[in-house]
Amino acid sequence: MPGRHREPSMSSTDSHVYLTVDSEHNYEHLESRRRLPARPVVRRKVSVRPLVIICILISVLAISLSIFVLIRDLFVESDHSDREKWCVPCASIVTTPVPEEDPNVKTLEVYHKKGRAFCCARTSGQFLTIISMIYDRRTKQLQAEEDRLRQVAEPRFQSSVGSVSAAHLLTGLQKRHRLPRHHGTRQTHVNSWMKDEPLSYFRGVDLQHDRLIITNSGLYYVYSQIYFKILTGNGVKLPKLLGHQVHRYSVSGPNDGKEKLLQTVHTCAERTNRDIYIHTSYVGGIFQLNRNDQLYVTVSNASLIDRDPRLSFFGIFKLGN
Repeated sequence: MPGRHREPSMSSTDSHVYLTVDSEHNYEHLESRRRLPARPVVRRKVSVRPLVIICILISVLAISLSIFVLIRDLFVESDHSDREKWCVPCASIVTTPVPEEDPNVKTLEVYHKKGRAFCCARTSGQFLTIISMIYDRRTKQLQAEEDRLRQVAEPRFQSSVGSVSAAHLLTGLQKRHRLPRHHGTRQTHVNSWMKDEPLSYFRGVDLQHDRLIITNSGLYYVYSQIYFKILTGNGVKLPKLLGHQVHRYSVSGPNDGKEKLLQTVHTCAERTNRDIYIHTSYVGGIFQLNRNDQLYVTVSNASLIDRDPRLSFFGIFKLGN
């Protein structure tokens, strides 16, 4: 229509896009940002040395404090009739069920009272020996408790595929050796176990002082057989009882670390027409054992054990974790 301004039409085939100077500048800026290399992510390294030092200091402080409390309690329990010496129960400072085996005990003054052995220090050297023994025992107690907790949290932390932990020991000629009185009785510590005989087996465990030492925590079958043979001729009387026990010693356990696992008691006949009295005692059971546990066998009288090594034995084998 006349007098009205008409915009020129643009078809789809003739459409063009025009960039201004400013838009071209912005486009080039965006492209340059895309071409920039990515900045590397810098991770700050956290130093663990201060944490390790703090943990060590806390551990040393805890051990020192526990030793101080233990020494105070032990000395309160000891006999103060002689003010020139300090005494503690020997079982509370050693790491063995037989205190006489510890060479440090031989450097101390030892006396017995009410069936208990007490180790005494009269000189500064003896006192330092007792302190060192308490520290060693406390350290092993903490280590045993740590292993036990780790075993509960991670049942397979010590076992490996294909590992074998087993032992079958044969008894040898017995030596005279008795344990201290326990509940009013005297038990003979069975000794001279043989692990290198053709019928023996020994792998994945240790043997020290005729005690089996557990090296891998787990579930074990523990067994023992004692073959008693008594010659009743020439007026020899039979004992009233024949006892057979298997014990565990753990430095972190109660009752001075001693625990009875298995036991049998046999009552002998008062009269017999035979010249030889024979009795076979066998015990066995399944137990959860921890690393460094010590197992040993006691009987009422080791001199009555038959000398045939095949008839009396002691062993364990691991069932699982």
